Amino acid sequence: MHYLGQLLSQNYLNHPAFSFGAMEIGVDTNKIEMFNELKLAADKIGNRGNQSKEISKELRFCLDDIFSELKGGVIDKNEEQFISELHRESARLLESELDWLKKKKDYFSNFHNKQNLKNTISLLNHRFFLGQIDNDEIVKLQQLARKDIKKFKANALQGKTKREELSINSGSTIRSIVKILNRAFSRAGVLDAVSTYMGVKMRVSGAALELSVPSASWWKNGITGLNRAPNSLYAHLDESIEFPKSIMYLSDVKESNGPTSYYPTIYEEAYLNPLQEIIGRVVGIVGSADTSPLKKFYGKTYHQSMTSENFRRHFMRLPYELRFNSHFGWDVMPGSELETQLVSKEIKMLGSAGKFIVFDGAKLLHRGGLVEDGDRVALQIIFSSYNIKSTAKRVINKLKVLRK
Repeated sequence: MHYLGQLLSQNYLNHPAFSFGAMEIGVDTNKIEMFNELKLAADKIGNRGNQSKEISKELRFCLDDIFSELKGGVIDKNEEQFISELHRESARLLESELDWLKKKKDYFSNFHNKQNLKNTISLLNHRFFLGQIDNDEIVKLQQLARKDIKKFKANALQGKTKREELSINSGSTIRSIVKILNRAFSRAGVLDAVSTYMGVKMRVSGAALELSVPSASWWKNGITGLNRAPNSLYAHLDESIEFPKSIMYLSDVKESNGPTSYYPTIYEEAYLNPLQEIIGRVVGIVGSADTSPLKKFYGKTYHQSMTSENFRRHFMRLPYELRFNSHFGWDVMPGSELETQLVSKEIKMLGSAGKFIVFDGAKLLHRGGLVEDGDRVALQIIFSSYNIKSTAKRVINKLKVLRK
């Protein structure tokens, strides 16, 4: 295990809010290693015929076998439900990733200039690149957003600060914004860079227009009993590997306005194993649905699962080889070496309206919208495969997740 991975593991063991003294559920590590080897092979082989089908079949069997063993070690019905829901969500994400691997090809764009090539190389090597759209394009976007931003600001003055009260992700305004973005990103070579990185033709398929204000509290620390909140609040990785994204400012953003932050190399240095990563990207969903028997038992605060002691108890029963939360920024122990490492890697994107970052949200730790003063107007932009009709529903669902 690499150093940062050790820090992540130790963080939960040393954090007072996660220290319950309960034994973790035992699982045959050979089964975990087998799953991980199969998943790495599936990622390399992609859509190559019978080999791909056989590996996918073995992966499903291996996942079911691991969770069957986990279920055999539960101590009550609530813990059994936790493992069952985690199994279901992990299987869903695995299927989504296997389906995505079937679509990928060796796609290479015809680059217009050296900047396009530079952006592609940055995305391939570092998971992100920065850019700035033309002034006339940002003016058009600001004009389109004006009416909704005025409404959002009125909501904020009335104390309506939930993210759904300060953002939109559908309707005629968003459709017009998407058209402008596709034209601008096509001319700038952004679509070429994203398509080459993903291995399939991509375009902007959705966006969320959002106002961030100081009175919003969705991002603030929900774990009580600490001297202060960690300096990594809301730092997270996204669930899906098939929807790279962009954040674009429609207002000038300084350090106090909640700039987007990103943490180069943290994902790589964490050295997560494939099953640990899958579990970490879905574990927060467990017990969140209104239909879940665990909904009241957990009583989560908004979308921060770790605010629930009952949830934390279940989380800590997972084997350490599988224990991960993709939204771990809230879980970091203040004053820890992990916090120090994260702060040292954080880069804040400051700049004027029109500045943007394009990145792989599943592999670049990031956060944003934590406003201390003034406000921030931004677009959260989603790219998806060129066949928009086949991905429209998943894009809308992804944007709903972004707003949580």
